[in-house]
Amino acid sequence: MALDQPKEGIAYFQIHYKEKDPEIALYVLLRLIEQEQRWDLWISTYDQAVKERGIKPREALGRSRSEVQEKLIGRTTARDTH
Repeated sequence: MALDQPKEGIAYFQIHYKEKDPEIALYVLLRLIEQEQRWDLWISTYDQAVKERGIKPREALGRSRSEVQEKLIGRTTARDTH
């Protein structure tokens, strides 16, 4: 996936990934983003799926979102202290 162009990469995935259950497709997409450690993109993709597309993620994905948010906060805090 072309995460150097996140909008295009995500759009490509959504068009070409064939999964009937949108929650499973979201899970797979988030795993791909996670491999690249693009936490800001992970959060925005999750939030957009929930708010704009009405996807209801499994409980484990909700917990993952909290963990990713903590990584972002930790990264920001570490950067601010240097």
